Amino acid sequence: MANANQELLARATQGAERILTECIGLAAGESLTLFFDETTQAVADLLLAAALRLEIIPHLCLVPVVDQKLFRERGELTRQQMNALEDARGILTCLTDDIDCTPFRKMLITVGTNADRRLGHLPGANLEVLAYAAIDHREAERRCEDLALAMALGRQATLHTYTFNAEGTVSDEYALSLDLRGLERAPITSTGIIPLDTWGNIPGAETFIAPWEHSAEGTFVLNGSYSGHVLSKYEPLLLTFRAGYLENVDGPQAEVSRFWQRLVHVRADGDDEYLALAELGVGVNSAIGRLTGKSLIDEKCEGTAHIALGDSRRYGGRTASSIHEDLVTLLPSLIIDGKEVLRRGEYVLTTQEWTLPLSSIQLVHPFTAPNLLISRTGLSVEVGPPLKVRHEVAQGRIGVYALQNSDYGDLLSRIYDHTPFLPHSTTFAELCQELTAAPGEAPAASAVRAALQLLWEHRAISVKGSSDSVQRPRDTQP
Repeated sequence: MANANQELLARATQGAERILTECIGLAAGESLTLFFDETTQAVADLLLAAALRLEIIPHLCLVPVVDQKLFRERGELTRQQMNALEDARGILTCLTDDIDCTPFRKMLITVGTNADRRLGHLPGANLEVLAYAAIDHREAERRCEDLALAMALGRQATLHTYTFNAEGTVSDEYALSLDLRGLERAPITSTGIIPLDTWGNIPGAETFIAPWEHSAEGTFVLNGSYSGHVLSKYEPLLLTFRAGYLENVDGPQAEVSRFWQRLVHVRADGDDEYLALAELGVGVNSAIGRLTGKSLIDEKCEGTAHIALGDSRRYGGRTASSIHEDLVTLLPSLIIDGKEVLRRGEYVLTTQEWTLPLSSIQLVHPFTAPNLLISRTGLSVEVGPPLKVRHEVAQGRIGVYALQNSDYGDLLSRIYDHTPFLPHSTTFAELCQELTAAPGEAPAASAVRAALQLLWEHRAISVKGSSDSVQRPRDTQP
């Protein structure tokens, strides 16, 4: 037991340093504001010690649990708390996960998310939570972005989930189908690395999307966990969905009763959307070795997928509900547009399957027209290679993915570099002339046209043909 405790402390110490330097990107001489309470004192102590070792300037803000609960009545932060947020380059909210304190935590996120800083959210933090942050965040970021590319491009997802017998082998398989509608809605990447002007949960390492409303059909095996409860792998619940809503729950009577009890308060409040399917997500955090019953942890566990019931507006969807209940399943398989993403919990996504060579792109009008006018949009783009696009999905929540194929080289970035922002534009002929005059091999006109269409499909550029701007198919959807 002593060795186990020492190992946990060592991993938590490593995680604390990575949270400061990798998750919220602080360097020596920069300022950290750390919100904590009496339930998270041990975590605060480790983060404070790590900040001092790294020569980061800490500001501690103790908010007792009783004061957090009183915020519901008060409705506003104190001047001291406001100053602590405004003065920080990085913010960590290491507070209780008590549901009665949720309004206070939400207000910290709302006020603390700012272009000049990053905010890491750690409700219910303990030493294990810090240890879960001791991962290779760059590898987690790569997987999250690759998942985002598949979820963004995909039109149809099928989640296969399983029941297991006493020997641990699969006894039955069930399928749940979901519409993603290809580029009509962006996923969110929660990598653990938090960009400026955003907030994110720590530990990170998941990608998730709000599937199209009313599209969920089939059965989901809940053999993992939901908030406050870890199920036995061998006594799962079977959740059946029709037209996007949970229709029936089967399983051991005690487990069925416990599940509905979790939702009884919402039903009593007359919430009409609490049974709507709101989310599809995949976790890739390799440090989380077991389910905990804390959704913010379990949904990031490698080898799992999750769906959610209730509100999807915070993730780019349209369903309004007072709850968002995550439901985690173990060892699932996920297929998007016929391509494997997970196979019995194993990550098997291949990026090349999601990026067509330029020669395979079928041009649409007006990309075949000689008088094409091209402009950058307001979408945030990181030139590479690879070129990355960044969609703001909801307040402070973004989805990032790379457009990469061995066929592209640096052509996408070169084109983007030579394209002016709206309201200015360049013609296709002018663009080709600039690319030819610039250092590097002059690209073929056909490759430039295909690359332009690819950038347009992902909203990085806008184009006009003879007189009218072009509409993507999704722009005409109701």
